Amino acid sequence: IYEYEDFDSAAGTSETKYGLELTDSWYKIRARIDRPLQRALSRSKIRIGYKLEICGAKIEGGRVGVPALDALSSNIYLKLSANSTRLANWDAKLGVGKFLPYALLRSLSQDGGFVYAIDVVVIRKYPLAFRETMDDGTFITRDAKGEEEARKEYEKKVNTIIQSSENKLEEINDEADLKEMCQKPLSLQEFREITSGEELYMLINNNSEAFEFSQNLSPKQIERL
Repeated sequence: IYEYEDFDSAAGTSETKYGLELTDSWYKIRARIDRPLQRALSRSKIRIGYKLEICGAKIEGGRVGVPALDALSSNIYLKLSANSTRLANWDAKLGVGKFLPYALLRSLSQDGGFVYAIDVVVIRKYPLAFRETMDDGTFITRDAKGEEEARKEYEKKVNTIIQSSENKLEEINDEADLKEMCQKPLSLQEFREITSGEELYMLINNNSEAFEFSQNLSPKQIERL
C-alpha cells in the first residue's frame, strides 16, 4: 500500500490517494483504485497480504509495452474498479485463475465502475414504458399505446405548423407577384385575359394602364369583380 498525489488539472488541486502494489508471486505492478476501494482500504477491508480476485482491469500509464520485470519501476499501472474486484480466499492460488466473476447486487457501488458480470433471475417482466420530460421539469410516463397516440398528436401539430408556414409563404409570394404585375406594362389583350377578381382589383387600383382598360371590362370580369 502506498500514497501518491492525484493532480486535477481542471480544478488545479491535488489529492492524496492510496494505491496498491500487486504481485502474482512472479512479477509486481502498481494499481490505482477507485473511490469505493479507497474507502475499503481506509476501513482496513483491504490489508497487506490480502488476496484479490480482479476482472476487467485496465493497463494505463504508457503507450508502449515494457518488460514484466520493469513494470514496477515504470509508469505503467493497473486501474481497478470496485464492482469488478473482490477479496479472494486466503488459500486461493495466485496468477490467472478460473473463478466465476459474478457480483452480487448488494455488493455493487454506484461509483464502483465497470461490472464484469452479474447473475440474476428474472421474476417479472414489465411492459415497455416511455417517459417524457416536460418544460417545467416534470415527467409524464406512458405505455406503448399512449406513446403512439402522443406521437400522432405531435406529428399533427408539427404538420399544422408547417402547413401554416407554407400558406403564409404562398400569400407573401402571391402579393409579391401582384405587385410586380402592377408595375410592369400591360396591353389590352393581357388585361382581358385576367379572370381573377383579386388581380383585376389590384391592377385597376395600382396600374395606370389597367385603369384605362377598366372601361372595356368583359361581363365575366365585371362578375368576378
